Amino acid sequence: MRTIEDVTRELTDLERRAAFALESCNVGIWEWKIDKGDWIWDTQMLILFGVTKEEYNDDRVLSALIHPEDMDGVRSAFRNTLDCNTPFDIVFRSRYIGDWKHIRMRGSVHCDADGSNKSLIGVAFSDTHCCLNAKTCEVRR
Repeated sequence: MRTIEDVTRELTDLERRAAFALESCNVGIWEWKIDKGDWIWDTQMLILFGVTKEEYNDDRVLSALIHPEDMDGVRSAFRNTLDCNTPFDIVFRSRYIGDWKHIRMRGSVHCDADGSNKSLIGVAFSDTHCCLNAKTCEVRR
């Protein structure tokens, strides 16, 4: 029979391996607590967008980082995910240390069994290399 210590050790090992994989691939994890309006970013998200934890304090920071020409597409993708419960998947340009890079964000809606505490949870990573190779740098939905 497995003990609590065994399960705790397994979860710790799994968390360590997942963190290594995400960091190795420069993938950030984000969560938007829809009911509260709170955004949670892990360290890789901060690195990906070139901001510090002190600079990132609400969703206005993300809005300020998104290229103005891409903002309507990003908003539309969020609305579509929330209204239709479809996966969130978009590429947009983001300001990064005086330049622009392409970011892909993917996520899905999650909530408690009773439908409360609705969140959109996902990952983000640089898609600049892929966009430039394909020579398609417009917002993709």
